[in-house]
Amino acid sequence: MSTLPYQVLDLRDATYEALCQCSKLLEDPDDPWLVVEVFEKLREWLRRDFAHVQKLLDPLLEVRTLQALRHFGTHLEVARLGFGVIAGFCQRNDNNTELMVAAGFVEDLVKLMDLHREDGTVQDNACVAVWRLAERQSTGAERVVETDGLQRVLTAMKDHRRNSFVQVNALLALEKLALKGVVPTDGFDHAAHEAMRFHPRNLQVRRAALRVKHLDLRRVEYTVENEMRQQRIASSALPVMKAEPLSRWLLSMDSCGFLMEYHARLRQYQTPAEVAQKYIRNGRLLSSFFVDLGVRKLGHRRLFERWCRDWVGPPSSSASHATLENSMG
Repeated sequence: MSTLPYQVLDLRDATYEALCQCSKLLEDPDDPWLVVEVFEKLREWLRRDFAHVQKLLDPLLEVRTLQALRHFGTHLEVARLGFGVIAGFCQRNDNNTELMVAAGFVEDLVKLMDLHREDGTVQDNACVAVWRLAERQSTGAERVVETDGLQRVLTAMKDHRRNSFVQVNALLALEKLALKGVVPTDGFDHAAHEAMRFHPRNLQVRRAALRVKHLDLRRVEYTVENEMRQQRIASSALPVMKAEPLSRWLLSMDSCGFLMEYHARLRQYQTPAEVAQKYIRNGRLLSSFFVDLGVRKLGHRRLFERWCRDWVGPPSSSASHATLENSMG
């Protein structure tokens, strides 16, 4: 028995169908409080079992979550919960992190941290998001540094010195950024000292601060752990997680993520090259491409046609054009 979209908000546990219904609710919402309700449910599921939710996630839901955060980010509760949801998507998951980075989440995070600078909950959840972006093997740490996200984390610590949650999660974010080797650690020791000074009896603050103060030792541990992880991956023949090609391809045409609605119908293909081989003939997209994917919007059609032109490229001669036709079957 199928579940109606709004009924998923009453479910205790996440299912694939429930996540698809959440995606529908976030498709084009006009009420920020509906977004808040969906975000609350997603965060509840992620907190209960983030690994289970991640296994069921569709990239379209991830992108629509970011789109809703981007559209309603001035709404305080949307910003608070949105950061928490995306942090849960990215937790220990390089694939989801790479997708969020490619979709422009880091830029949105920096803007909203500035917009809601005085709100401790937004800053706390934003620091958690930075922490999750920076862990493991993704390029999230590099993007945080490129967008000056590090300075936002340090600013959050200064602005919310008496908020122990901000202090702990900011320190964990600093640690991950430092271990990735993408930032100078000037000022980190002082930030850790100040956190302990304002929270002398908070054990979590002390633990996080000491991890930052002992970064040299942590780097050695991190290097050993990383080498062991790479050896396990090599010995088990498991692939290193990266944003899968179709997601990156769709986002390359439209960084806002509107083309991600076609991701599900493209799953039978591994790469854009396979899509091109199936649907490009004589330098043009076959009409069956738009029928099979259900492309009805003119703007989306033009984006795919532009990709086709870029893929084929200008023919330098009739011979090269013939070669292209032969290569496409």
